[in-house]
Amino acid sequence: MRPLVGGLMVLFLVPLSAQLRPSTPETAVIDEISRLLSQPGVYLDSLTATPRLVRVNPVVAKEIDVRVKRDEEPVVAQYPGARASVRASIEPIFYLYKNRPEMFYSSKGKVDVWLVRLEPQADNRRLRLGTAKPDSRGGSIISVRIKEAATPMVVETLPGDLYRVTSPSPLAPGEYALVSAMIFAETVDRFVLRLSGGPVKLKTPIFDFGIEVP
Repeated sequence: MRPLVGGLMVLFLVPLSAQLRPSTPETAVIDEISRLLSQPGVYLDSLTATPRLVRVNPVVAKEIDVRVKRDEEPVVAQYPGARASVRASIEPIFYLYKNRPEMFYSSKGKVDVWLVRLEPQADNRRLRLGTAKPDSRGGSIISVRIKEAATPMVVETLPGDLYRVTSPSPLAPGEYALVSAMIFAETVDRFVLRLSGGPVKLKTPIFDFGIEVP
C-alpha cells in the first residue's frame, strides 16, 4: 500500500494466479510450447527460429534381408535418405507431446527414449542391429547389439501430457535418431527367434535428426 495526500491509501492487488504460480523464464517457455502444440508427436525446439517448434516425423526402415552368406555378417536397418531433414544444435531439446505406444514405450508412467547414431551412406542411413551367422538348419542366428550402442536420453515430465527430452551430454556432428525401447524388443523377437532366412521388416519407427558442424 502507498500513502497519498490526505492520508488515503491505495491497495495494489496481485492476481491470485500470479501468487500461486510465479512467472519465471521456465514457466513462460512451457506456456509457449503448450500453445504451439496441437498434434501428438515429437518436436525439436529451435529456441529462436521461426517456427519455434519443428516436427520430427517418424521413419520406418526398409526390409532387412537376414540371409547369411558368410561366417558372420552385420544385421543393418536402412533408412531412406543420406541425411535427415531436421537439423539441430549440439545440445538439442525435444518435446514429446501426448506420448502414444507407437511412439515411445511407456511402463508405469515412465517414458523411455533412447538415442542412436546412424551411419550415412550415399542414399540412406544405416543402424547396426547386431550380427548374424548361419546355423546348421540353413537359417540364421542373430546376436543383437543395438542396445549396447544406444544412449538413454533424459526425460522430464511437464504439465499437460508434455515431456522434455534432452541428451546427457553435447552431441558430435552427425546423423542421429530417437528410438523407443520397443525397437530393442522387436529386434529380438523378429531376428533372434527367426530360423529361416529372408526379408524382415521392423515396425517400430525412429525419429531422425542431424547435427551440423558448428
